[in-house]
Amino acid sequence: MQFFEEYNFQIDLDVESDGIELSGTYIGTPSQKTTTLTVYFIQLTAPTLTIKTTNGQKTFEVSVQNLTLFGTDIGNFTMDYSNGIFSGSYQHQGTPSITIDWQWTKGDFSITSIDGLGTQEIQDAKAIENIVNQLNKLGGNGCQDLVNSMFNNEVKTTFSLSLTSGQKPSQVSTGIMQVPLTVSVELTIAGQSITTVPVDFEIDFSIPTSLDDLPKAIWDTATNPQNLELIFQDIISNPKTYEAIALVAAKKVSASIAARILCKTKDEDLAEALEEALEAGEIAGDLGAVLELDGV
Repeated sequence: MQFFEEYNFQIDLDVESDGIELSGTYIGTPSQKTTTLTVYFIQLTAPTLTIKTTNGQKTFEVSVQNLTLFGTDIGNFTMDYSNGIFSGSYQHQGTPSITIDWQWTKGDFSITSIDGLGTQEIQDAKAIENIVNQLNKLGGNGCQDLVNSMFNNEVKTTFSLSLTSGQKPSQVSTGIMQVPLTVSVELTIAGQSITTVPVDFEIDFSIPTSLDDLPKAIWDTATNPQNLELIFQDIISNPKTYEAIALVAAKKVSASIAARILCKTKDEDLAEALEEALEAGEIAGDLGAVLELDGV
Protein backbone atom coordinates (compact mmCIF):
# COMPACT_ATOMS: atom_id res chain seq x y z
CA MET A 1 0.00 0.00 0.00
CA GLN A 2 1.39 3.40 -0.97
CA PHE A 3 0.53 6.45 1.08
CA PHE A 4 0.69 10.04 -0.21
CA GLU A 5 1.92 8.55 -3.52
CA GLU A 6 5.37 8.00 -2.01
CA TYR A 7 5.46 6.12 1.30
CA ASN A 8 5.07 2.34 1.06
CA PHE A 9 3.53 0.15 3.75
CA GLN A 10 3.37 -3.63 3.77
CA ILE A 11 -0.11 -4.41 5.03
CA ASP A 12 -2.03 -7.15 6.77
CA LEU A 13 -5.79 -6.98 6.35
CA ASP A 14 -8.43 -8.75 8.42
CA VAL A 15 -12.06 -8.56 7.36
CA GLU A 16 -14.49 -8.99 10.25
CA SER A 17 -18.26 -9.17 10.28
CA ASP A 18 -18.51 -5.63 11.62
CA GLY A 19 -15.64 -3.99 9.75
CA ILE A 20 -11.95 -4.25 8.90
CA GLU A 21 -8.63 -4.15 10.71
CA LEU A 22 -5.60 -3.09 8.69
CA SER A 23 -2.03 -2.92 9.93
CA GLY A 24 0.77 -1.60 7.73
CA THR A 25 4.54 -1.61 8.35
CA TYR A 26 6.61 1.10 6.70
CA ILE A 27 9.09 -0.28 4.14
CA GLY A 28 10.38 2.92 2.52
CA THR A 29 9.86 4.86 -0.70
CA PRO A 30 10.25 3.70 -4.31
CA SER A 31 13.81 5.07 -4.27
CA GLN A 32 14.86 3.95 -0.79
CA LYS A 33 14.07 0.81 1.19
CA THR A 34 14.13 1.60 4.91
CA THR A 35 12.09 1.25 8.09
CA THR A 36 12.93 4.78 9.27
CA LEU A 37 11.36 7.88 7.79
CA THR A 38 13.45 11.06 8.13
CA VAL A 39 12.51 14.56 6.99
CA TYR A 40 14.85 17.40 8.06
CA PHE A 41 13.50 18.03 11.60
CA ILE A 42 11.66 14.78 12.35
CA GLN A 43 12.53 11.07 12.32
CA LEU A 44 9.97 8.28 12.59
CA THR A 45 11.38 4.89 13.56
CA ALA A 46 9.33 1.90 12.36
CA PRO A 47 6.07 3.73 11.53
CA THR A 48 2.98 1.52 11.66
CA LEU A 49 -0.27 2.44 9.93
CA THR A 50 -3.47 1.31 11.66
CA ILE A 51 -7.00 1.43 10.25
CA LYS A 52 -9.89 -0.09 12.22
CA THR A 53 -13.64 0.03 11.72
CA THR A 54 -14.64 -2.71 14.16
CA ASN A 55 -16.61 -2.70 17.42
CA GLY A 56 -18.38 0.46 16.38
CA GLN A 57 -15.14 2.46 16.44
CA LYS A 58 -13.11 4.08 13.68
CA THR A 59 -9.34 4.43 14.03
CA PHE A 60 -6.92 5.87 11.48
CA GLU A 61 -3.46 6.63 12.84
CA VAL A 62 0.29 6.18 12.51
CA SER A 63 2.25 5.03 15.55
CA VAL A 64 6.04 4.89 15.81
CA GLN A 65 8.48 3.02 18.05
CA ASN A 66 10.45 6.23 18.50
CA LEU A 67 9.85 9.81 17.45
CA THR A 68 12.89 12.08 17.15
CA LEU A 69 12.42 15.86 16.94
CA PHE A 70 15.48 18.00 16.25
CA GLY A 71 17.76 15.21 17.45
CA THR A 72 15.85 14.62 20.69
CA ASP A 73 14.32 11.17 21.21
CA ILE A 74 10.69 11.41 22.34
CA GLY A 75 9.82 7.70 22.45
CA ASN A 76 6.60 5.99 21.38
CA PHE A 77 4.21 8.35 19.65
CA THR A 78 0.92 8.30 17.75
CA MET A 79 -0.25 10.73 15.07
CA ASP A 80 -3.94 11.03 14.29
CA TYR A 81 -5.36 11.29 10.77
CA SER A 82 -8.08 13.66 9.58
CA ASN A 83 -8.95 15.14 6.18
CA GLY A 84 -5.79 13.93 4.48
CA ILE A 85 -3.45 15.06 7.28
CA PHE A 86 -1.56 13.22 10.02
CA SER A 87 -0.97 15.63 12.88
CA GLY A 88 1.09 15.54 16.04
CA SER A 89 1.85 17.77 19.00
CA TYR A 90 4.58 17.55 21.62
CA GLN A 91 5.30 19.69 24.67
CA HIS A 92 8.99 19.75 25.56
CA GLN A 93 9.71 20.35 29.23
CA GLY A 94 12.82 22.41 28.68
CA THR A 95 13.69 26.03 29.42
CA PRO A 96 11.59 27.53 28.04
CA SER A 97 8.90 24.86 27.77
CA ILE A 98 7.83 24.83 24.13
CA THR A 99 5.04 23.04 22.29
CA ILE A 100 5.60 21.99 18.69
CA ASP A 101 2.73 21.05 16.37
CA TRP A 102 3.40 19.46 12.99
CA GLN A 103 1.64 17.88 10.04
CA TRP A 104 2.41 15.10 7.61
CA THR A 105 0.64 15.62 4.32
CA LYS A 106 1.15 14.58 0.74
CA GLY A 107 4.84 15.06 0.03
CA ASP A 108 5.60 17.16 3.09
CA PHE A 109 6.28 17.32 6.81
CA SER A 110 5.84 20.79 8.26
CA ILE A 111 5.77 22.56 11.61
CA THR A 112 2.51 24.43 12.08
CA SER A 113 3.15 25.97 15.48
CA ILE A 114 5.92 26.65 17.99
CA ASP A 115 4.37 27.98 21.19
CA GLY A 116 6.15 29.08 24.33
CA LEU A 117 9.14 30.96 22.89
CA GLY A 118 8.44 33.58 25.52
CA THR A 119 9.87 37.07 25.72
CA GLN A 120 13.33 38.57 26.02
CA GLU A 121 14.63 41.99 26.89
CA ILE A 122 17.15 43.55 24.55
CA GLN A 123 19.99 45.31 26.35
CA ASP A 124 19.67 49.08 26.72
CA ALA A 125 22.74 49.78 24.64
CA LYS A 126 21.47 47.74 21.70
CA ALA A 127 18.01 49.28 21.88
CA ILE A 128 19.28 52.85 22.06
CA GLU A 129 21.81 52.25 19.29
CA ASN A 130 19.12 50.94 16.96
CA ILE A 131 16.66 53.72 17.80
CA VAL A 132 19.36 56.33 17.19
CA ASN A 133 20.43 54.74 13.92
CA GLN A 134 16.91 54.57 12.58
CA LEU A 135 16.05 58.13 13.65
CA ASN A 136 19.21 59.32 11.93
CA LYS A 137 18.13 57.57 8.74
CA LEU A 138 14.75 59.24 8.94
CA GLY A 139 15.89 62.73 9.71
CA GLY A 140 19.52 63.08 8.71
CA ASN A 141 22.56 63.52 10.93
CA GLY A 142 22.50 65.25 14.27
CA CYS A 143 20.12 63.07 16.29
CA GLN A 144 22.69 60.90 17.99
CA ASP A 145 23.91 63.16 20.81
CA LEU A 146 20.41 64.43 21.44
CA VAL A 147 18.77 61.02 21.66
CA ASN A 148 21.59 59.47 23.66
CA SER A 149 21.50 62.25 26.24
CA MET A 150 17.70 62.24 26.42
CA PHE A 151 17.26 58.49 26.85
CA ASN A 152 20.25 58.24 29.20
CA ASN A 153 20.01 54.44 29.27
CA GLU A 154 16.34 54.61 30.21
CA VAL A 155 15.19 52.33 27.40
CA LYS A 156 13.88 48.81 27.94
CA THR A 157 12.93 46.74 24.92
CA THR A 158 10.90 43.56 25.36
CA PHE A 159 10.53 41.21 22.39
CA SER A 160 8.05 38.36 22.00
CA LEU A 161 8.26 35.92 19.09
CA SER A 162 5.74 33.64 17.41
CA LEU A 163 5.36 31.88 14.09
CA THR A 164 3.73 34.13 11.51
CA SER A 165 0.09 33.11 11.15
CA GLY A 166 -0.59 31.02 8.06
CA GLN A 167 3.10 30.39 7.29
CA LYS A 168 5.33 27.42 8.01
CA PRO A 169 9.04 26.83 8.61
CA SER A 170 10.86 25.11 5.77
CA GLN A 171 14.24 23.71 4.85
CA VAL A 172 15.82 26.11 2.35
CA SER A 173 19.05 24.15 1.90
CA THR A 174 20.87 21.23 3.49
CA GLY A 175 20.92 21.78 7.23
CA ILE A 176 19.37 25.26 7.02
CA MET A 177 15.90 26.05 8.32
CA GLN A 178 13.86 29.14 7.49
CA VAL A 179 11.30 30.29 10.04
CA PRO A 180 8.71 33.04 9.40
CA LEU A 181 8.35 35.02 12.61
CA THR A 182 6.17 37.77 13.97
CA VAL A 183 7.91 39.93 16.56
CA SER A 184 5.96 42.12 18.93
CA VAL A 185 7.98 44.79 20.69
CA GLU A 186 7.26 46.89 23.74
CA LEU A 187 9.52 49.90 24.24
CA THR A 188 9.71 51.42 27.70
CA ILE A 189 11.30 54.88 27.59
CA ALA A 190 11.67 56.86 30.80
CA GLY A 191 9.08 54.62 32.45
CA GLN A 192 6.46 55.01 29.72
CA SER A 193 5.52 52.06 27.50
CA ILE A 194 5.05 52.13 23.76
CA THR A 195 3.61 49.00 22.16
CA THR A 196 4.75 48.92 18.55
CA VAL A 197 3.12 47.44 15.47
CA PRO A 198 4.08 43.72 15.09
CA VAL A 199 6.78 43.09 12.49
CA ASP A 200 6.88 40.04 10.20
CA PHE A 201 10.24 38.76 8.97
CA GLU A 202 12.07 35.51 8.18
CA ILE A 203 15.22 34.08 9.71
CA ASP A 204 17.55 31.37 8.43
CA PHE A 205 19.62 29.27 10.83
CA SER A 206 21.33 25.90 11.09
CA ILE A 207 18.90 23.19 12.15
CA PRO A 208 19.66 22.50 15.84
CA THR A 209 20.57 19.03 17.05
CA SER A 210 18.29 19.05 20.10
CA LEU A 211 14.96 20.52 21.17
CA ASP A 212 16.74 22.31 24.01
CA ASP A 213 18.73 24.24 21.40
CA LEU A 214 15.74 25.21 19.22
CA PRO A 215 14.50 28.27 21.19
CA LYS A 216 18.06 29.57 21.57
CA ALA A 217 18.75 29.13 17.85
CA ILE A 218 15.61 31.11 17.02
CA TRP A 219 16.26 33.88 19.56
CA ASP A 220 19.98 34.25 18.80
CA THR A 221 19.27 34.62 15.10
CA ALA A 222 16.23 36.88 15.48
CA THR A 223 18.15 39.31 17.71
CA ASN A 224 21.50 39.36 15.94
CA PRO A 225 22.66 42.86 14.84
CA GLN A 226 21.47 42.46 11.26
CA ASN A 227 17.96 41.35 12.20
CA LEU A 228 17.68 43.89 15.02
CA GLU A 229 18.38 46.62 12.49
CA LEU A 230 15.61 45.33 10.22
CA ILE A 231 13.16 45.09 13.12
CA PHE A 232 13.90 48.58 14.42
CA GLN A 233 13.78 49.96 10.91
CA ASP A 234 10.20 48.74 10.58
CA ILE A 235 9.32 49.89 14.09
CA ILE A 236 10.71 53.41 13.84
CA SER A 237 9.55 53.99 10.27
CA ASN A 238 5.97 53.50 11.45
CA PRO A 239 4.64 57.04 12.05
CA LYS A 240 2.71 56.00 15.15
CA THR A 241 5.85 54.64 16.79
CA TYR A 242 8.08 57.66 16.41
CA GLU A 243 5.15 59.93 17.20
CA ALA A 244 4.85 58.09 20.52
CA ILE A 245 8.61 58.31 21.10
CA ALA A 246 8.54 62.07 20.53
CA LEU A 247 5.58 62.50 22.87
CA VAL A 248 7.39 60.55 25.58
CA ALA A 249 10.41 62.75 24.99
CA ALA A 250 8.27 65.86 25.21
CA LYS A 251 6.87 64.81 28.56
CA LYS A 252 10.35 64.03 29.83
CA VAL A 253 12.09 67.19 28.63
CA SER A 254 10.34 69.72 26.39
CA ALA A 255 8.33 69.99 23.21
CA SER A 256 11.11 71.83 21.42
CA ILE A 257 13.55 69.01 22.07
CA ALA A 258 10.94 66.49 21.01
CA ALA A 259 10.56 68.37 17.75
CA ARG A 260 14.31 68.30 17.19
CA ILE A 261 14.42 64.54 17.76
CA LEU A 262 12.81 64.09 14.38
CA CYS A 263 15.59 66.23 12.90
CA LYS A 264 13.26 68.24 10.71
CA THR A 265 11.34 65.19 9.55
CA LYS A 266 8.19 66.38 7.80
CA ASP A 267 5.40 64.82 9.80
CA GLU A 268 2.18 66.76 10.20
CA ASP A 269 0.62 64.07 12.40
CA LEU A 270 3.47 64.41 14.87
CA ALA A 271 3.22 68.19 14.90
CA GLU A 272 -0.51 68.00 15.55
CA ALA A 273 -0.03 65.44 18.32
CA LEU A 274 2.58 67.60 20.04
CA GLU A 275 0.43 70.69 19.64
CA GLU A 276 -2.55 68.90 21.22
CA ALA A 277 -0.36 67.73 24.09
CA LEU A 278 0.84 71.28 24.65
CA GLU A 279 -2.67 72.70 24.64
CA ALA A 280 -3.82 69.99 27.06
CA GLY A 281 -1.01 70.89 29.42
CA GLU A 282 0.55 67.42 29.19
CA ILE A 283 3.91 68.86 28.13
CA ALA A 284 5.65 72.20 28.31
CA GLY A 285 7.77 73.88 25.68
CA ASP A 286 7.99 76.26 22.80
CA LEU A 287 4.98 75.91 20.50
CA GLY A 288 6.90 77.56 17.69
CA ALA A 289 9.57 74.87 17.84
CA VAL A 290 6.90 72.23 17.52
CA LEU A 291 5.29 73.91 14.57
CA GLU A 292 8.65 74.04 12.77
CA LEU A 293 7.81 70.50 11.70
CA ASP A 294 5.12 71.86 9.43
CA GLY A 295 7.39 74.36 7.75
CA VAL A 296 10.61 72.52 6.96
